[in-house]
Amino acid sequence: MKELKTIQKETGIESLEQVHHALILFYINKTISTKTMAQMIKLPVPLVTALKKELVSSGYLIRESFYVLSLKGIEYVESQLNLKSLDTNQYQYILDTDSNRNTYTNMIMETIEPWYQNRPTPKMELDQAHATRETVIQRVIKLMEDPLIFSKTIVFLGDDDLVSILLFKAINNLGVIPNITVLDIDTDILNHVESFSNKKIMTQMIDFRDESIFINIKADIILMDPPYTIAGVETFTSTANKILNDHGKVYLSMSHKTKSEQFQIQTLINQNGWMYTEILENFNSYLGGSIIGNKSNLYVIQTFPLEDSETSMYTADSRKSKNSIQLGYQGMYELRDCDYDTLTSVDVVRRLLYEVTTEFNLHAVTDEFHQFNPYGVSGAIILQESHLAIHTWPEHHYAAVDLFVCHPGLNEYKVLEFLKESFKANRATVRKTKRTS
Repeated sequence: MKELKTIQKETGIESLEQVHHALILFYINKTISTKTMAQMIKLPVPLVTALKKELVSSGYLIRESFYVLSLKGIEYVESQLNLKSLDTNQYQYILDTDSNRNTYTNMIMETIEPWYQNRPTPKMELDQAHATRETVIQRVIKLMEDPLIFSKTIVFLGDDDLVSILLFKAINNLGVIPNITVLDIDTDILNHVESFSNKKIMTQMIDFRDESIFINIKADIILMDPPYTIAGVETFTSTANKILNDHGKVYLSMSHKTKSEQFQIQTLINQNGWMYTEILENFNSYLGGSIIGNKSNLYVIQTFPLEDSETSMYTADSRKSKNSIQLGYQGMYELRDCDYDTLTSVDVVRRLLYEVTTEFNLHAVTDEFHQFNPYGVSGAIILQESHLAIHTWPEHHYAAVDLFVCHPGLNEYKVLEFLKESFKANRATVRKTKRTS
């Protein structure tokens, strides 16, 4: 019997999540038409038809007078997608209409109203401004519309609006314990969230400006409402990129920007391998935040694998394309405010790169390093796993390191921390890219 990942690839469906979405729709609705499912999971009708046939042949569906989940399909949805304890009747009611979603979420909000009335005072030095009650409700409704939410790891990068506690209560009231983490520099916020959830919402105090910190979590969904500045957006998106899973989703609340600023942010989004899937103008309202006119937009962002882009002009041609093959992983490290003397010495640079190979169990084959006049070093170590290369700009206290390996086991953030310490850099960033045929 085929596994779901195999079915996804053979049918040409973009992500496994769309297959999961289809199974959940069968679970909640018992049965559902092909056309309706195609609209809900955003796939062409012929592709959904092919998916249903594959799910039948693999034992996840049974075709009687209509398609329904088999016992195998039910067991998978309940155990792997965390729906066993879900009140499906109540959730179906929520999904039915906008009015039902508003009624349900407002009812939940009323039960926890004191926690919002007593939330910590906004800290102006952190650009905090409380979202209105209605905005908090609408954010939760937006999340609850996705039936995959129950199996997701959800991370808030800052949460002075306390969306996390309403989301926790709204999901928990349906019988499911959600996996929610709040990361924030403000300990007052973290203590408030912990008290509400009796520590069922995980929290961690963290300053996102410290790029060397390793965050031991991977997120499927990230929510963030960063400071108003471009630097603030860049810092938050950099943190999000470190912890976001493949095919993850980001909900970014951000004020209106000038065209120049918007272009900078769009560049950041593209560099992360993200794309906008939805822009909701003036979605957020604030009790403070007069500097942004008390309003901001909500950007729904999806990760996408760059290697999946097709170059065929016509649909028929794209079907003939062979499946891509994973070839390796490339980490591009930028080290800033480095020690000048370190960057000018070819012997030191060579030694430090060999320390990287030792620390991370990489196997050197040969190397070549060159000292430029008057300063600057370029070098490369050929590895059994591929290569490790560097170029330094001592006059700018900057170094760029490129590490390509053919296996996924290397943790790029531990490498980043090691390089930062070795080259005495005050700031360091990494971008990881998958290379495929």
